Amino acid sequence: MLVRKAKASDVDVIFELMQELAKHENVLEYFTCKKEDLKKLLSENFAQALLVELDNKIIALALFYITFVSFSGKKGLRLEVFYVKDEYRKKGVGRELFKALNEECLKNDYKNLEFICINSNTQGYDFYSKTCKLNPIDYTYKTFVLEKNDMQKMLELL
Repeated sequence: MLVRKAKASDVDVIFELMQELAKHENVLEYFTCKKEDLKKLLSENFAQALLVELDNKIIALALFYITFVSFSGKKGLRLEVFYVKDEYRKKGVGRELFKALNEECLKNDYKNLEFICINSNTQGYDFYSKTCKLNPIDYTYKTFVLEKNDMQKMLELL
């Protein structure tokens, strides 16, 4: 098993794994990512990825980007996608990938590694809370997301 940084030539497999994740989480109808957009973001290094390879086959993905942690003035890493193919779960693949993510953060002196786990993902939650001994932070604030249409409406309101 090899954990490695993604290359530009990996865009097809990254895209496929992202689609698989959307299907796995029953949100495929919301998956509107275009391969060309993903390729651009990866080539500009805005989005980065780690891949797990086994027997010349990509079996897991961690897709992330760098953030700014305002109160500390440091960089952070925001994990956007963490996905292990079903047939490779509970075999140490997720553990190795998560370990590599933590090594990436420490190597680059990032302040934090931030991610969310959808409530319905009990298997993921168990991995983070039991295997990694993490506890979610229950913040006292809400997250707002403005989609493109919302931004236009907001301009009209303001």
